[in-house]
Amino acid sequence: MRKEIVFAVIVLLAVVLGSCGNWAHRWDAKLVSEGTQGGEEITIRGMYFKDEFIEVVFTVGQSEIAFDLGNRTEKGIKIDWTASAFITPQNESLRVVHKGTRYVKRFETQAPTTIPPKSKIHDLLIPSDYIHWATEEKGDELQRGDLFPGWPKEPYYGKVFKLYLPMKIGERLVEYIFLFKIIQMIWL
Repeated sequence: MRKEIVFAVIVLLAVVLGSCGNWAHRWDAKLVSEGTQGGEEITIRGMYFKDEFIEVVFTVGQSEIAFDLGNRTEKGIKIDWTASAFITPQNESLRVVHKGTRYVKRFETQAPTTIPPKSKIHDLLIPSDYIHWATEEKGDELQRGDLFPGWPKEPYYGKVFKLYLPMKIGERLVEYIFLFKIIQMIWL
């Protein structure tokens, strides 16, 4: 009898705690070669992209897309954050902010990031529209919303989203459009 009561209490706690929050997760996705645009001689494997100018690896988190981007050229590269966009599976284009941008300044012009020749950066981007004021219980602060809001009511498996990252390489503008297909959600 005592074991049954303990078991019932554990189940009850699991249900109550499980309904209290948004469990951490990330998204498993892959770059789709058809439609991804960059320079010539493109190589795509999983979340890895390489052309004659850049080499980049992406990770899709719960509320952001992190990446390591390497400059393969002898010239500096500038990422134009003000023109960059996250394009949802519904083809809605959203402005993005990157690491170091204060949330309260998310709708202001952002300075470009410069990647010196033969070097790399680690950065992340978040759709500006998904940064919102927290509820009263969490205090008076800005927080990041989910990258794909409405899940699980709106299934995202098999859907495609895009990143538009225009970069100036020397004097040449290269407009990168990365297409990602969502495979599954992974609980952390």
